[in-house]
Amino acid sequence: MNKLRPRTGRLRGAPAGPASTSAPAADEAVRGISDALSEIDKKLSNARQAVAKSDGQRETLERRLAQLNDDVGKAKGRELLKTDVDDFLQDLQASLHKKSVGSYERLLTALAYDVLKTDDEIGLDLYTERGLPALDIFVKSGEHRENIIDGCGGSMTNVVSLGLRMIATVRSGMRKFVALDEPDCWIAPSKVPNFYGVIDDVGEKLDMQSLLISHHALELMPEGFAISKLYKDGDRIICQNDPTADTWSDEQAGIRRIRMLNFMSHEDTDVRLAPGATAIIGDNHIGKSCVIRALRAVTYGEISDADIQHGCKKVAVEIEIENGRVIRLTRQPGRNPVNEWTLEDLEGNILTDADTRTEYRSGGRSAPDWVGVISGIQKFEGLEHQLSHQKFPVFLLGEKPSTRASVLSIGRESGYVQKMIERQRQKSRSDADLIKRGETEVAQIQEQLQKLHAFTEIAGDLRDIDGELSTFREAHARTVDAGRLVQRLEAADRQIDATQPILEVLEVIPDDVPSIRENTEKREEISRIGRAFADIETRLKRAEATKSALPDELPEPPVSSDLSSIDALIEKLEKTENAISAAHTSSSKIDADLRVTAEKLDAALASAGNVCPLCKNNIEHAHDIL
Repeated sequence: MNKLRPRTGRLRGAPAGPASTSAPAADEAVRGISDALSEIDKKLSNARQAVAKSDGQRETLERRLAQLNDDVGKAKGRELLKTDVDDFLQDLQASLHKKSVGSYERLLTALAYDVLKTDDEIGLDLYTERGLPALDIFVKSGEHRENIIDGCGGSMTNVVSLGLRMIATVRSGMRKFVALDEPDCWIAPSKVPNFYGVIDDVGEKLDMQSLLISHHALELMPEGFAISKLYKDGDRIICQNDPTADTWSDEQAGIRRIRMLNFMSHEDTDVRLAPGATAIIGDNHIGKSCVIRALRAVTYGEISDADIQHGCKKVAVEIEIENGRVIRLTRQPGRNPVNEWTLEDLEGNILTDADTRTEYRSGGRSAPDWVGVISGIQKFEGLEHQLSHQKFPVFLLGEKPSTRASVLSIGRESGYVQKMIERQRQKSRSDADLIKRGETEVAQIQEQLQKLHAFTEIAGDLRDIDGELSTFREAHARTVDAGRLVQRLEAADRQIDATQPILEVLEVIPDDVPSIRENTEKREEISRIGRAFADIETRLKRAEATKSALPDELPEPPVSSDLSSIDALIEKLEKTENAISAAHTSSSKIDADLRVTAEKLDAALASAGNVCPLCKNNIEHAHDIL
């Protein structure tokens, strides 16, 4: 037993009593250091995030600063060239204006001379008003200017208005057609042939169709005019058309005829126009101006119930143009829509838009856009340059200077230059604003970058702290490991102290102890022998009981004299045994057949949905019907 006894030595320097009381304090100190390290890690993580965020902000600000420096630099460069660019554009506009103005001045002066035989020159003064081209039209009288409306006679107003209307029609790019209602109203009869001669001559040179309403005699009309005369036949107005009105080719652009049905005083009047100039003459108050009013109704939508002839329920106006097309307007009170425009062929069939596959049929109070496009008659800059009004014969002279310049376009080129000037003006304002805002933003960015520079130094400090902290963590880890080792040693020492009393008891046990295993085997052998004796005793008791039940003498054995019945019985038993065996074999075969049949029935029932096809009852298993 002595060779199994452990040694009970202690750690060098360890106290003789229980575990050292300094261990809890040491553990508390270690935990305190660990908590402090965790807190430091959190603060360092926050600091790193702040530094990373500052790096991103600094990069963004530096890119923005570079972009601003580039944009502001370019804007300042453009500002240095602003005066030169403005001067160039102004000179270009003046040059184009002078070019256009010069041609207009010569044309209007020639018209005035051809009609009035005057040496007065028509002058046009171009200037800029509120950033837009403006135009004054006047008569030059030596070094003085005379206002055409207030300072000159009506005849000059008629001539200049005619010239301006024709110029505007050409410049508009629309149909070269003008309808003039008494354009000679202030011209002396002696000058009327000259006036009409100018219309005929200019119309031929410009390929412009014209329609005139005149009260002058037929003898005052040029030979080139087609004359349509209105007269009354009872209560009905008849139009006697000029034969030259039928000299159109199919594709030749122009208005062929104007038909009025129940329109004002016209029950059914068909006015035919020639390719050049057509004059409508007739008595006063016969309905000559209704022809131009009919044009305005179709193209401008100027129609009302008052235009329907008395006693009629419906009014219609037709305008025939090139390629066999007819623009038709009807108005019928109570109908929805009350006004309807259609584009038809000469047989009255409504035409279809080739692009949209829709009929040219529109209703409403205003003329649809397609009417203006197809007829070629629309307002230009809000003015009615193609269709004059009987009560307002003056054209453009009474408008604002900027409107006059815009309508005459004083060269479309000047419009392009004006757009360039406006764009330059906007660009200059934008550059000035960019420079102002840009310099302010640059200063703000530089200030922010200066503040963010401190984060660069902080980043270096964080790297130093990380190095020192890493060294401290390693030392702390070693301290923790040493503490755990000390705790294990102290626990082992406590276990040794706890087993010391047991060792002291074991010291008194002798070395020579009988083998426990040998004693156990002997006890088991004794138990086995005891069980054997008990079994023998039991068997003896049963033998005694059997012996006491037997008779004192054995009976005589029976002697059989005839064994044939026994042989027959044995043979019958053998047959019965064979029959039973055959029955078992047949039963096994029947069971097998029944199982196969049941499987087939189950499959058939499954395919039938477990429903009897005859009675339609539900059958769960095959044995339900076997």
